[in-house]
Amino acid sequence: MSDKRQISFRTGQAGAVLVTGLLFLLVMSLLGVTAMNVALLEEKMAGNLRDRSLAFQAAETALRSVEAMLAASADIIETSAAEPCRSGWYERISCPLPAVLSDDFWLRGSVGAATGELAHVVMPPQYIVERLDCYPWPLEKCDHFPFRVTVRASGGSAEAVVMLQAVYLLAPDEQTAVPAKFMGRQSWRQLR
Repeated sequence: MSDKRQISFRTGQAGAVLVTGLLFLLVMSLLGVTAMNVALLEEKMAGNLRDRSLAFQAAETALRSVEAMLAASADIIETSAAEPCRSGWYERISCPLPAVLSDDFWLRGSVGAATGELAHVVMPPQYIVERLDCYPWPLEKCDHFPFRVTVRASGGSAEAVVMLQAVYLLAPDEQTAVPAKFMGRQSWRQLR
């Protein structure tokens, strides 16, 4: 008799391919979710950067607007003297110093609003002008009259706030000793 052996093949599945496929699907899903989160975060960052850029542009526009008003100094001195603590004008001698970094000051304080074409901003920029002590001080007569301008502007959202501060000098008139000649911007800084 001949010895015949039959070779048998396994016909049942062990599930190794299924487990490998599920692990591969899990890894691909995690990569997809991570890529979506990164894209969403980048979009938010780009939007915030745009809002901040709009706020900075609005603040710079307001500074230039106030600079133009200071260049017409006769109106400035009359307004400042007539209403020393109103309409955004503050005399160092007769007004308490404003708390310009406080949001409450800008919401309830006496501030001026810049006019002009400012697209895509939540509200028009606000400003205050402080007439500082004579420069150099103390002297019998003022060589220069410094004005400090603080501007607060919002961008495309109320959370994007930029505050700029600049100092301008005006030279006195020889006969009247009141500020008459605009000397320009001496310095500026970003507060917020």
